[in-house]
Amino acid sequence: MASRFQCSTFSWHYLFFLGFNPAIELSKEVKDPMKAVPKALLLSLLFTTLLYTILQAAFIYALPNNSYANGWSHLTFSGVTAPIQGLLTLLGVTFFVKVLYLESVITPFGTGLVIGATTSRMTCAMSENGYIPKKLSHFNQKGTPVKSIVFNTIIAIIYLFTFSSWKSLVGLLVACLTLGYIVGPLALGLLTAQNKILFKVHHKKYIHALCTIALTICTLIVYWAGWNVVQKIGLLIISGYLILGIMCLLNRKKMGNLNIIKGSWILVYFLGLCIFSYLGTFGGMAIIPFGIDVVYISFFSIGIYLLSLKLSKIKLSEKVSKAQLQTI
Repeated sequence: MASRFQCSTFSWHYLFFLGFNPAIELSKEVKDPMKAVPKALLLSLLFTTLLYTILQAAFIYALPNNSYANGWSHLTFSGVTAPIQGLLTLLGVTFFVKVLYLESVITPFGTGLVIGATTSRMTCAMSENGYIPKKLSHFNQKGTPVKSIVFNTIIAIIYLFTFSSWKSLVGLLVACLTLGYIVGPLALGLLTAQNKILFKVHHKKYIHALCTIALTICTLIVYWAGWNVVQKIGLLIISGYLILGIMCLLNRKKMGNLNIIKGSWILVYFLGLCIFSYLGTFGGMAIIPFGIDVVYISFFSIGIYLLSLKLSKIKLSEKVSKAQLQTI
């Protein structure tokens, strides 16, 4: 049980805020997604922020004054690794320690059910697009993609045995999810530049700036996960490209429309990320000092953003007639 609490503070708290994903991934099965999805996103983020703010405040308030006399970095509880467990033991409320252990089983179980449902839909979507075998998109009479669930379960079990602790597993999970988010700012930037999403001309500059900042933050989060996690992600990406290559050979008609050149920024992006991670201080060779690496990665992210626009033959200075614009 204790290993559940040994993940890094950043990864663990960041993971808490990823609960909004299912609202998007299951939006196809929602009756009124235009109204339901935005509400679900906002309410989930607000509730999570409120809940963990109250939890943090309660924890700090309950601490004895002498427990942090030597500073927060020296705040420890003998015999335990979980802060709330240690506090409850210190206060003599041992009954709630058992409740906490029970929660540490129930919560991941519930999370697993939700993630199992959402990832099965993602697998079905990939199957329908021809990226993986078509049979995985099959739904039974009750509307459950059984084959996708079984497929995802097998993949999950294989990767579960490659990790030695919950900390390393959470680190990879957070990094993979964040890596998936880099598509968001790039897609918004490309759609804005192509006028698929119409903004006023002076608003476009802010959109591109926002997209660049978002891409930089996502890249830093993956980088902070450490070289050990980044190289595992590399194996996943290589495996994905191998599967994609096989599917292209088996289904040339449907997969022939893939534009490899326009998507080549992904390879450049991850190659650069691997180099920074290997040379950085987070499990790497520590050649690039902390602080300087943030500057390098920021410029690297800007370069990737501009490269993706260039490969798609989009220019940031593209002019649009006023008649095509609408206020957003």
